[in-house]
Amino acid sequence: ERTLFGQVIPLYVSAKGNRFKAKDIARLLNSYAKVQLRSTVVFDALAERCIEQVEYMDCHAVSVIANAHARLLVSNMALFSKLAKHLTGCAQTCTLQAVSNLLNAYSKLQGPSHGHDGGDTKGGGFDAGLTGGIIECLLAELP
Repeated sequence: ERTLFGQVIPLYVSAKGNRFKAKDIARLLNSYAKVQLRSTVVFDALAERCIEQVEYMDCHAVSVIANAHARLLVSNMALFSKLAKHLTGCAQTCTLQAVSNLLNAYSKLQGPSHGHDGGDTKGGGFDAGLTGGIIECLLAELP
């Protein structure tokens, strides 16, 4: 399991990450979260592709990706900002489970940085306006 998640998948993602579609990204990142293996190589390699695929994501995919990042404390401001903007247009399609996952993810990653040594993932936490706005948007969708 460690060889697959620690070596084989990171090499494949680094070489072929541009081929991944939104659901592929969600499934892969969720699998890392489930085995509790924080691979910054995989998360970093898929970050840009994930941002490119946001417009094709439904609420479930957004919630899975956000939750995987939050569970492993991998913060990416550019990605979470793009996901938040997308959610303002699709929040009404979210299930209660997706809303719960998203609220958990955004609340877990706000405040002090949980980033790592890559790019824009270091520094302060998420903008309070962004986090507050997305939380208000999601709470409005609850029954």
